[in-house]
Amino acid sequence: MTHYNKAGPMLRRGMARSSVPNTVRRLFSGTAAFALYALLSVWFFSPIPDLRSAYAGVGTDPFLFIWSLHWWPWAAAHGMNPFVTKLIWYPEEINLTWTTSVPAVAFAVLPVTLLSNAVVSWNVATLLAPVLSAWAAFLLARQITRDFSSSLVGGYIFGFSTYEVFHLHGHMHLYLSFIPPLLVLLALLRLGDRLGRLKFIVASAALMLLQMGISTEVLATTCIFGLTAWLVFFPFVDADGRSRLWRLARESSIVIMLTVLLASPFLFYVVVGVRSLPDVINPPQAYSVDLLNFFIPGPITALGKTVFASIAARFAGGVSEGYLGLPLIVALAASLQSSVRYRVPLGILIFLFAIFSLGPSLWVNGVQTGIWLPWRIAVRLPIIRHALPARFTMFLFLVVAVVLAQWLAQRRSAPVRAARYALVLLGCLFLLPVHIPWTRLPTDPFFTPNAIAHELPPGDNVVILAFFADDPGML
Repeated sequence: MTHYNKAGPMLRRGMARSSVPNTVRRLFSGTAAFALYALLSVWFFSPIPDLRSAYAGVGTDPFLFIWSLHWWPWAAAHGMNPFVTKLIWYPEEINLTWTTSVPAVAFAVLPVTLLSNAVVSWNVATLLAPVLSAWAAFLLARQITRDFSSSLVGGYIFGFSTYEVFHLHGHMHLYLSFIPPLLVLLALLRLGDRLGRLKFIVASAALMLLQMGISTEVLATTCIFGLTAWLVFFPFVDADGRSRLWRLARESSIVIMLTVLLASPFLFYVVVGVRSLPDVINPPQAYSVDLLNFFIPGPITALGKTVFASIAARFAGGVSEGYLGLPLIVALAASLQSSVRYRVPLGILIFLFAIFSLGPSLWVNGVQTGIWLPWRIAVRLPIIRHALPARFTMFLFLVVAVVLAQWLAQRRSAPVRAARYALVLLGCLFLLPVHIPWTRLPTDPFFTPNAIAHELPPGDNVVILAFFADDPGML
């Protein structure tokens, strides 16, 4: 016993010294992964030299986000209520908590907005989004596999998925998808006692608040994902694992209550705004994944832009965010036949979220079959009925990325590992995106500095006419 007490400090000092190089290695690998994803984002999505003169994406959806990036800091600086305003669609009052107005992003990119403008902030956020999503998935996969190369591939599968690329065309509240992987990472660290209770609660609540400030829809579907994963894994763990899952559930309840408390002003207007909502904001059936889309790419990928364009054109609502591709599906089937840890519950999760993304009834090759699917139950539930089924593909890609990273990290002979990497990397090539379009900013000389004051002398009256949904009025 005396010998153990003398050896203890030496052992602890040795562990401390050995942990320093390990920490440095992890920091270096994390930085390298982030840098690589950043290079890929710039390469894939071709930014123009002048980020002021055009915006990434197409259509008018980006205009709402660009306006919102300016609105939240401006309203705060002028002492105005940022949640409701009559400054747009006057004289009606609009509740901005129901308009995907991304307040968290507005304050995060405020330095860029102040130095330049909100258009540049939009472009910077668009280019950073796949980098952050891939990096968050990389950190999650690395925690599970302890392997750099397999985690790098897993991060790419999630961050540069067809879900991500599809929404880079104009949906900021959806393409900023880095928070769900980080929440899963925190849960795993807590389950393994590598994160204390207080740190877990504070960090998780901070991420939940951030997600609420990006997208309340994704926050709601993330809660569904977490609950579903908890229920699926519960039967497959031992008594100690169940005890830890119960502890996680209790502490997650505290996280939710803390989030609600801290976000109470925002949530007050969310509740108030429910009264003015239509029964369904967007029809879920029209924004569901076609069964063929898991195998057939849409126009956001190089293959879908050429070989399969005629088939993808038939997908409902133009939705093409569910594409996995045959190589990844084959790799996934092989991985679920191997000794991947928790392969059964992970396989169940993949199946469930694939089914959820198909919507209330099945689409096949652009034809509505009328076959009922489980999401038909959700369309009758309050709040969650407004979520669009196709967006569950984000969670599908997250689980796929984790499973394939585990499969690649397994210790096997060199030829077997090489064959696995070849198959998964081929799948990554099948996901290769086309360049997202950059649209020139619509400008009018009337809306330039000092022009309004020159054209409208004091005392003049102005009639504000309504504008169409597909024009640049918000800009």
